[in-house]
Amino acid sequence: IYDGGDPATTLQPTFTASRFGRNLLITSWFGNTVQIWNPRTKEVVEGHPDFAVPVNAIGFNGNMVVAELMTGSLVKRAPQTMERVVLAEGFYVPSGLAADRSGNLYVADWASGIIWQVYVRGELQATPIPVAFDLVMPEGMAVDRRGRLLVVETGAQRLVRIDPHTG
Repeated sequence: IYDGGDPATTLQPTFTASRFGRNLLITSWFGNTVQIWNPRTKEVVEGHPDFAVPVNAIGFNGNMVVAELMTGSLVKRAPQTMERVVLAEGFYVPSGLAADRSGNLYVADWASGIIWQVYVRGELQATPIPVAFDLVMPEGMAVDRRGRLLVVETGAQRLVRIDPHTG
């Protein structure tokens, strides 16, 4: 376990970073921490040291959404709170996260090679919807301007574009 300082004030070793308003959302699976980092002032705005091996985090509808490796879950938390809301669970290795402006939220499962849709047009799904199958260790994801998913398949060493409507 990394013990390099207080996660409320000290930037932890970073695994992922994503935009969160004017700040960055930083994950550190070494310190089981998600942090909100202000790049202008170079300081931690908030530290959340209670996640179970967070491997990715993004902003979605003003909240943090965190992929937790140890629980196989997707967890939502509002800034300035410690409330945990489990959005979906049962993933083998939740890794990449992506969202678009239409309220769609996706998670890649690195171990199963499946991309799941958790929110559809702002509505949380009772059961995540599989969007694409047979990917080789999908990790990083983003949504392009046309609403297609850009997915890094680390096992295949390639970047693929997936239409979430057709797979």
